[in-house]
Amino acid sequence: MDSGGQPLLRDGVSMELQHARLTSLDAKRHLRRSRGVILRAQRQAEWAHDENLKEVQRLQDSKSILKKKEKELAQWRKEHAERLKAMREELVERRKELKRTEQQLVRAKERLIRVRKQLARFKSGEHYEQWHRLESEALNAYERRLKQVKKQKRAAKELKSKLRMRKDDADWLDQGLKEEIQQAQELVDKDMRQVRATHSLWQHSREELDKAKEHYWKASAVSHQRDAAANAFKHRLDSFATTTEPPMPNMTLPDVPRLPA
Repeated sequence: MDSGGQPLLRDGVSMELQHARLTSLDAKRHLRRSRGVILRAQRQAEWAHDENLKEVQRLQDSKSILKKKEKELAQWRKEHAERLKAMREELVERRKELKRTEQQLVRAKERLIRVRKQLARFKSGEHYEQWHRLESEALNAYERRLKQVKKQKRAAKELKSKLRMRKDDADWLDQGLKEEIQQAQELVDKDMRQVRATHSLWQHSREELDKAKEHYWKASAVSHQRDAAANAFKHRLDSFATTTEPPMPNMTLPDVPRLPA
């Protein structure tokens, strides 16, 4: 090779070295960006995971509220049914008692009528006094039964009214509890949707993190390869200063790898 060939070849290697260094710097910048993408993806995945855990806890809390409301309704219905049953049974007994008293009233009235008929037969004398006393006793007995009937009727009427009011109040309270259960169920459904949404976001974030890691390792491999290529060109260029022998014509230069897309 003539004296002008070696400087020309050295200039060519120098240009290749400059290009290799530039591409190596570009690969390092790309690697730093990839590392930043990983950090952001990792933070996003951690945030999504935390949000999912919060939503899961919120769902558990809302389910507990729903279960508590359902238990309250079941317990209240049981107690209400028992109270209504007791009141109905009491009303039945009151009516039976009233019927017995009314029968006693009828008999007392019949006795009073009989006594008065007998009393009407006597105007004076011993028999008159006797039947007059019996008439007074029969009248007192009749009046006592009459007062007793009126009192029992009022008590039965009041109990019937209380039973009706109790049932109306129970229907109102039952409806209120059912509305609370419906609201609690809607909250559970809403929290369930949130759990699914945050879980889907978490899965997507993990997938993005895996992609970022894969991209980073590819970028890292390219960066190492470009560093190696730049070092090879530098070693080649340094060889011109340590030897007067020209490089072999068939020596091949290293390929510069491309950055991942």
